[in-house]
Amino acid sequence: MVGLVAALSAEAAPVMGSVLGHVRLFGLTLELLLIAVALVLVVLAARRRGRPERPSRSGWPLTAATASVMVLILAVGLNTELLAYPTLADLLGISRYPSPSSVEVEDAKLNGAIADIPVPDTASGFGQFDAEVWLPPQYFTEPLTRFPVAILTHGNPGHSTDWLEGGDVAEVGLEVARAGQPVILVMPTVLRTPYGDSLCVDTASQGNAETYVVQDVVAAVDGQLRTVPDAAHRTLGGFSMGGFCALNLSLKHPDVFSVALAFSPLTVCEPDAIDGGNEELFGTPDWQQRVKENSPADYYRTLDPARGPAVWLDAGDDESLTAPMEAFGTELAETGFTVQVHTRPGGHDFGTWTPALEAALPWAAQRMGQPAR
Repeated sequence: MVGLVAALSAEAAPVMGSVLGHVRLFGLTLELLLIAVALVLVVLAARRRGRPERPSRSGWPLTAATASVMVLILAVGLNTELLAYPTLADLLGISRYPSPSSVEVEDAKLNGAIADIPVPDTASGFGQFDAEVWLPPQYFTEPLTRFPVAILTHGNPGHSTDWLEGGDVAEVGLEVARAGQPVILVMPTVLRTPYGDSLCVDTASQGNAETYVVQDVVAAVDGQLRTVPDAAHRTLGGFSMGGFCALNLSLKHPDVFSVALAFSPLTVCEPDAIDGGNEELFGTPDWQQRVKENSPADYYRTLDPARGPAVWLDAGDDESLTAPMEAFGTELAETGFTVQVHTRPGGHDFGTWTPALEAALPWAAQRMGQPAR
């Protein structure tokens, strides 16, 4: 199937992506279950048509079909729980959105538009992925204007579409744009597989995710969209693992990001989906030193707060990481950084992260300033 998809012509692939893009998580679950049921029915029908006068004692086709059904049901259950592949298009690696140049402009002038852009991994070798993009209405009504950007990273397990599927990011972006603060929202993939745990750092085991975000994603965005291509007009945000990505990378690269929006972040480098922990993540003799170099709570005192970034920390009051986050926010502010620390009712899910984005994005937009010509 993967080979077939890869062989699709340039004309057919966007059409299939558009069609499959309307199949949400429920549709994917239903389709996989229907495939499983159809598999059993096909085997039963074949056995009935080919049954000799004396019934065959071999039951392996039905057994194989039943086993396949069980595997599919298990896969569906895991996918539903983890939201690793929200749609069939994601499962097959097919882009679900048009390129920015082929967006339906008249509707986009009112509501903005979702599109895909390719992200070449020129600097990182991380992998070839598309990033989802939400473009504000002003992107289409003001064709000479350049806009600030917020790059929003996902958690683990996760996918670049998570902010769109679960976080209502297009609705939040539209509300901020209609308030006169339009921002381009970019959602890249930061895991080479949905069940990885890159923490957006460069490692042999998970790929050069830091270089991918800081260099490749930024270059792809500025090269393909009308952005204001400087740190002052660029925010990095994220939730869960992506919250750590936003906090760590923005503190390490204030020359690239002037604002960090870190929702439910850890303040230390601590993978939770790798059995061997940090030692396996980094896989080098100096792994302990690299952990310290990627743990904001350990290195923040070495930074110059005058260089930034401004930091928004946000988490639910039911999360175990909230207290350490609040303590870190206080320490960061005492050092001289501009810091906002917020807690809100909720847990480690979009019930917390969407309201956090609703509150934080206008703050980030105001700090980045108005679009420019």
